[in-house]
Amino acid sequence: MDVIGYVRVSTEEQAESKADICKQHSKAITEYCSTKGWNLLEVFKDSGLSAKNMQRDGLQKALELVEANKVQAFIVYKLDRLTRSLKDHIFLIETFAKHHVSLVALTESTANGTASEEFSLNVRMAAAQYERKLIGERTAYALKSLKEKGQPYCRPVFNDRRALAFMRERRAEGISYRNIAWSMAVNGFKSTRGGTWTASTVRGILLRK
Repeated sequence: MDVIGYVRVSTEEQAESKADICKQHSKAITEYCSTKGWNLLEVFKDSGLSAKNMQRDGLQKALELVEANKVQAFIVYKLDRLTRSLKDHIFLIETFAKHHVSLVALTESTANGTASEEFSLNVRMAAAQYERKLIGERTAYALKSLKEKGQPYCRPVFNDRRALAFMRERRAEGISYRNIAWSMAVNGFKSTRGGTWTASTVRGILLRK
């Protein structure tokens, strides 16, 4: 069976991880095809791009093979590598079905063509999109409320010099943002709002300083 793979990594993910995510996912797809005895024609890649739309060169080239009826399966490491849009997800599922191509996600139970599996995929995508929109609406409401009260929103300034020095030293050593965040919590450093340390929090502070 002839198949193709697709991998994507965003700019933020590239910045937060020392590992080459594209290479890791490509290797996983290659090894999976080997165990299945499938003929992997190519693994298409998009680096530094989000999945908000399908305007990605790697994805478009992969879809050209699908629409030309050159492959029987389309493999991704995880569904959100393919798209984060419910509309685009439905379009892709319909395209795959039209050309008799199975969608395979290595880390998730995915459709092999049955109605129940397709329904399950659509429900998960709808739930993920709903959650993203809900977070956006809450943020917009909070900003509007602050504006109405005459309290312009701004990020609190992080001025813990000892914590800053600690982060800079770890980063200079080549430590990932994610591991620095873990170290901050372990060493008892408090974040600006007292919340949980995350890779994006560390990266944001260091980029602003």
